Amino acid sequence: MIITKIQENYWYSDIMDLKRCIESGSIKKDESTKEFINSSIKNSEPFLESCNANINIKDYRMAFISGYLSIFHTARALLYYKGYKEHSHICLFA
Repeated sequence: MIITKIQENYWYSDIMDLKRCIESGSIKKDESTKEFINSSIKNSEPFLESCNANINIKDYRMAFISGYLSIFHTARALLYYKGYKEHSHICLFA
């Protein structure tokens, strides 16, 4: 049931499509992004450490938030590696 609701959700079916993100300008080709790969990975590390620390003290809400931010910066590094820059969190995960 949850999966059906997610699949019917507008942003999932329309915005999280890579082609549409590029067409809308939410993701743009930008070869200068290569210089930001390492800093984005470094930005993800403290969030991952915070996530693990919060799991250890059973603060799952904060673990979720810091885990998301770690994934966000790691995904951004991958996008930079491919020569793209995002302008939307949703399109980062396209």
